[in-house]
Amino acid sequence: MFFKRDNFGQFIFLSKSTVCLLLLALFLPERGTGQGTDKPDSSIVDELSSKADVAMLSNVDSGFFYAKKLLELGEQQEFDYARARGYEKLGWTHWVEGNYADGLKNALDAIRIFEQYGPSEGLVSAVLSAGRNLFEQRSYTMALTYYQRSEALAQELGLEKPLIEAYRDLGGISISLGEYEKGLDYCTRGLAITNRLGLRSSIPIFYSHIALIHFNQGDVEQSVDYNWRAILEGRLTGNRRIVALGFERLANIDLQQGLYDEAIRKGKETLEMGQELGSSLIAMRAYMVLSRGYEGKRDYEKSLTNYKLYIEISDSTYNADKESIIASIEAVYDLESKQGEIELLETEKALNEQESRAKNYYIILSLVAIGLLIALTFALFRASKFQNQHNSELQAKNGEIAAQAKKLEEMNATKSKIFSIIGHDLRNSVANLKQLLDLLNSKKITLKELREVAPEAKQSVDASFDVLDNLLHWGLTQMNGIRTNIEPVLLQPILAEITSHFKLFVERKNISLTFQSAANLMVLGDAPQLTVVLRNLVGNAIKFTKANGAIAVEAEDMGDLVRIRVKDNGVGISEDKLKLLFKHETHYSESGTNDEKGTGLGLLLCYEFVENMGSRLEVETALGEGTTFFFDMKKA
Repeated sequence: MFFKRDNFGQFIFLSKSTVCLLLLALFLPERGTGQGTDKPDSSIVDELSSKADVAMLSNVDSGFFYAKKLLELGEQQEFDYARARGYEKLGWTHWVEGNYADGLKNALDAIRIFEQYGPSEGLVSAVLSAGRNLFEQRSYTMALTYYQRSEALAQELGLEKPLIEAYRDLGGISISLGEYEKGLDYCTRGLAITNRLGLRSSIPIFYSHIALIHFNQGDVEQSVDYNWRAILEGRLTGNRRIVALGFERLANIDLQQGLYDEAIRKGKETLEMGQELGSSLIAMRAYMVLSRGYEGKRDYEKSLTNYKLYIEISDSTYNADKESIIASIEAVYDLESKQGEIELLETEKALNEQESRAKNYYIILSLVAIGLLIALTFALFRASKFQNQHNSELQAKNGEIAAQAKKLEEMNATKSKIFSIIGHDLRNSVANLKQLLDLLNSKKITLKELREVAPEAKQSVDASFDVLDNLLHWGLTQMNGIRTNIEPVLLQPILAEITSHFKLFVERKNISLTFQSAANLMVLGDAPQLTVVLRNLVGNAIKFTKANGAIAVEAEDMGDLVRIRVKDNGVGISEDKLKLLFKHETHYSESGTNDEKGTGLGLLLCYEFVENMGSRLEVETALGEGTTFFFDMKKA
């Protein structure tokens, strides 16, 4: 209880308090609905904004979905922060789409709202979006103004992530203006902050800029190197736009060097990614690469077809560019005019509010004293409850920190494992191949001797390729970058491919490798993942089967299901080691019967890929008798 008094006295006290609070609310100036108010939706707005940032880079429709959700939320609750974020995300999504006029319009709408509440992270992002949409319309002078403003805002607020974005864009516009050394300086500064903060999302863009700088300076070798770095980082971070641009630039370098087949292959990959992203600009560049590639191969019909497609997009883009440049100038002029009107209205509003505050000053002063008394009483009553709640939250935070520490320890162990694989297994194989090529180059080995060792060299390279392939697949699974496409899969071609792949391995150990499957037997699964699973299981069987042993791959028709087995009569697995097979934290690996090395990633990949296809990998084993891995798949 607050005080010791009868119930009637308590009622009178609370009634007076309620009246005082109502009077206080009545006379206090009304608060706005802008970014600075405590709205219950702020966390929802931030969550939708984060989802829009991720979605727009892989699918513009998803980016538009989240941006419009933000606008709807802002309209429904009259919440300026949600509206501003919605316009900002529309500006970015239109930029990814290639619709720069609408992107600029939405970015300027966001700036108008954000500027009413002073400098903020949202304002920095909206200014960057406006600059980037102006840049793509080749309005470099106006774009540079916005980039420099975003840099100044980020430095004023001490925001390192937006500062990275500003350096990224200043680097890009410096390249367009031919100021390569200045562009390289911006990229170097941005990379330094990026690496210090551990933010990988901006790394592929900086690498892409540096690749373009080296290309324009005539250093093709460095340009190719940084383009591949940009592609790899783009794949790891999910930035498919940078991956597509990287392939397009590499394709153009291939064209210069007369590598037309390679240029066409990269051009097709660029076109496919551009169409998936909904980017007409990337598609246009891809069509030009394909046209030049087919021209180089003297396939003039295909060259002309692709050139027509290039012209079709180019013409529409040119017309849109003319209209969007005019619209951009009008939009920027409109922003400056309206900014003056807003400042005038804000001055008038401030004068009115000052007059209103003067009239209510004495009433508010007395009400504040009453309010403080009520607040103090309530605070004393709630003190113990707040303390208990604080202790509970502290315990929860400690639990989160412990969980994060454990996760960090697992990630460090995984990183060490990857570096061990790259530094030992792959390095040894490449070193052996290099030594062989050095001997051949220095004519210390004859062609006859080379032919004698070539099968063993190929086997070593194939093994290293399998390790690298497993490593890349495993890395993608850890970043959720693998998509499973379930469709009817014919087993015979996969089994034939595996037979060819392991031919030298089984011949070397004189192992019998047989396959038992009906000719037209089909299952529902993902063909690339199923191939990786069977390749790894057969490779493991060869590894742990002694010379003159036998391995059988069976596909048994069980009605609605097909049971796939990989059975060997090798050394088997002990119970202790069996428990370690499918655990991420152990990466268990053991040398084979001929001291073959492994990474421990193969069976983990098999386990995860089989689960992706809706099944479960099982194992039966006996020491000295052999091992059978099996899983069931739906029959197509």
